[in-house]
Amino acid sequence: MDGPIVASGNSNTLSVTDLGDGIYYAVEADSLDWINLGYVLNGLPVIDSSRYVSVEIFGGSVLSVDFINSPPPYSKKYRSFTQDALAQKKAIKKKTIASRFSTQFINATGTAVNGLQVIFYKASRGLTSVVIAVENYEPFTIKSSYDGRVWNFEGASIPHGDTVTICGIGNKAKPVTILGWNWIINGVAQAKQPGFIPGNHQPLLAMPNYANLRDEIYLQNGFGTNGLVIGIPKIDSAKRYGWVRLRKSRDLQQSLVDRSGYHTKTPRGFDKFYNGAPLVKEKTKLPPSKHNNRLFGNLVALKFGITASALGKTPRGLGELIYDDGTVNPFNGKMVKQIALYADTLLMGYYQGLVHKFADSTVFKNLDSTIQKINNAFIGPIDTVSYAVNLVLAGTNRLIDVPFLHANPDVLPEMINPFNVEADILDVPKEYILYQNYPNPFNPTTTFLFDLPQQSIVTLTVYNILGQAVAKSLDKEELEEGTHEIEFDAQQFASGVYFYRIEAESIPEDIDGNAVEGQRFVSVKKMLLVK
Repeated sequence: MDGPIVASGNSNTLSVTDLGDGIYYAVEADSLDWINLGYVLNGLPVIDSSRYVSVEIFGGSVLSVDFINSPPPYSKKYRSFTQDALAQKKAIKKKTIASRFSTQFINATGTAVNGLQVIFYKASRGLTSVVIAVENYEPFTIKSSYDGRVWNFEGASIPHGDTVTICGIGNKAKPVTILGWNWIINGVAQAKQPGFIPGNHQPLLAMPNYANLRDEIYLQNGFGTNGLVIGIPKIDSAKRYGWVRLRKSRDLQQSLVDRSGYHTKTPRGFDKFYNGAPLVKEKTKLPPSKHNNRLFGNLVALKFGITASALGKTPRGLGELIYDDGTVNPFNGKMVKQIALYADTLLMGYYQGLVHKFADSTVFKNLDSTIQKINNAFIGPIDTVSYAVNLVLAGTNRLIDVPFLHANPDVLPEMINPFNVEADILDVPKEYILYQNYPNPFNPTTTFLFDLPQQSIVTLTVYNILGQAVAKSLDKEELEEGTHEIEFDAQQFASGVYFYRIEAESIPEDIDGNAVEGQRFVSVKKMLLVK
């Protein structure tokens, strides 16, 4: 908007008089983290996320404009979970799968250049993406050879002394290697310069999944040393009541899903198992095949989300949000964590005489529906804030976009201090190792375990006591760096002593035209087959 400012102020109200006929713009000054919802023009509300409105003054007309905003807490994003997300069985191994780099080329030719050619080490260690930054000039156009080795950057004039910065991501865990490079002047390649390995590589880890988060929350004692409790422990009356204590990450996962599926059946209290036996005493697992209860599954997901938030693995404050869906729901006005606590109580039921009774089914259904709405409010794909040292997930949806949840500025979010556990951040072996098979002795199967510090060609052979090769579990197979497990089935072999031998050779590298010989590793161990 162009034109002079006729009036301004920093208070909540601005009155302007003696304006001539014409079109004016009422503009709201931006406030940090406030959300623009719309405005009211002469009593008529308008939904509009912009910060201005055009008005026409004619014949001494009087206009009023009120801007409507949402306070900063409603711009915050949170994250919630569903039981199927938390039921993921296996975490993604924390290892480097790619490498981000940047490097600079200085034009020292004495004249302007208009192109750059960079030759990378073979396609298997080539680039998956490249971003070009050229100081003070328009970006180059990018052309790559069919195998991804040769990259030409053309179309910008770079004077003598200027710098070209290239940023990219290699498609292997090892650092990207540049075999050579040269400037291009008017389509003519200049003298080839020697290759090098850029010195500022940043390893990129495989994207984690929800099992990673689940494991790490347990590892950092998010649920304390006693695990996640569903229900209320009643040690003094354990023969009358039942509850669930999920002490391990695996217990939580196996309680949410099994071969029968997820918890999808009618929400109810902890009454009976499918076999008719009463659900009493503390249970370490509650899989759907034994007691399929949708409220149980949804409550596990809700309490997990509350803990993840308090631990700082997701944005803090989820448990303190206030629920209000605008109906006569009895949970309106309660904090999310209060609803979870009420669910714990409702699951337990009560005794009337010698009879174990529970609330009406409509109460359970409404509670389950309320919890499910909360769980679905902030779901979204994995998006990490940090991962290498401490896994933290970003929020998904803004609070303003969830109409039934509201900020609670009068209550400070609960905070759980994580228990720090030292771990190998990248989980990449430092040396070649062949471990003892397990189990040993075995019948009829066993597992070979070995570490590879780098990409290698591997042969794994089994020999009998006479030194004769009787089986090959691996035959010159190319494996990535990391820890590998290979299962061996000896059902067709007789009892006795056997040996297993690994031969691993790292894949040789070729830097600047010179082959670099790889490492070779050989190791033998003994095992015993007993039938």
